[in-house]
Amino acid sequence: MDPQFKKGYLLYEKNELTPALVCPHSGPAITTPIARDDHSETIAFQCWKELGGKLIISSLPRTQVFGIDFNRDIPPKNLSIDLYHQIVNEPSTRDLMRFKKKYAWLAKDEDDYYKRLNIYQNFWSEAEESSHVLLYHKSFTKMKAIPSILDIIPIKGKKTVINSIIHGLNKKYEPFLRGIERDFKQAVLIETKRTINRIVKKYGKFDINLIEEDTNPNFRKDINNMLKYANRFYIKKLKDKWNIANYLETIKSALRNSPHPNFTMAHVHDATLAHGPKRKLLISPKKLILELEINAFVGYWYSEKIAEIIKDLYKYLY
Repeated sequence: MDPQFKKGYLLYEKNELTPALVCPHSGPAITTPIARDDHSETIAFQCWKELGGKLIISSLPRTQVFGIDFNRDIPPKNLSIDLYHQIVNEPSTRDLMRFKKKYAWLAKDEDDYYKRLNIYQNFWSEAEESSHVLLYHKSFTKMKAIPSILDIIPIKGKKTVINSIIHGLNKKYEPFLRGIERDFKQAVLIETKRTINRIVKKYGKFDINLIEEDTNPNFRKDINNMLKYANRFYIKKLKDKWNIANYLETIKSALRNSPHPNFTMAHVHDATLAHGPKRKLLISPKKLILELEINAFVGYWYSEKIAEIIKDLYKYLY
């Protein structure tokens, strides 16, 4: 093992270049408790111990003001600097939300811009020579994720082959998946309550009309998945009277009717925001680039098991 402590990231190497196991969002969460991909580095490390190759772990906050979001693209210099000064005076803006979906950092001046650019380029250069790249992320334990506990998104790779392997893994690990069903769904309910608390704190009430105007689409995705599984009685009750109690009852109904947890392909995510990997890795002839969205529940409670499953996935592929 050859540990190297780079500016902005950690690098652990064995003799091989492949695979490259990358954790773009593993840095500290300094703005909110959820502003990092918890346990992504833990699971990636457990995989790396057996698979070898390179382990690349971000050590910076992903928030564009205070760090670098390695999963996003290189920003235009002038836009990066101008918006930085704009949000100092008005922190919550729609311009910032649009920027964060595409670009990796904001900069207070030209010198700051090029310092962050250098870190960004060095981070991705570590994976450029690897023919297989696995990108480790955390997926929230939200209603929108049901029934996925591991969502696998092929950025480059044979999707039919990968989908077939996922089907086999669901059969192989079915006893485990059924065994965690109750606790997983309970975790979804708890996360739902946290979301409600955030909405009430932000708006002062749980008002669907105000929520619809929110720049974050996750709540709408929660509702859509809830409507897919919930009993019609509870859906009608919620439509007749929108309040927290009826919403939670409808969520509980959806959880009772939904399938047991399983592994999926592009069920929750589609890598549309993976601008960084696409810019830096697709230019070389990679054989495989996978985004791994690991549900926060299993990432915390069953990190070794999820690492075992990811290793199985990789071994079946190669």
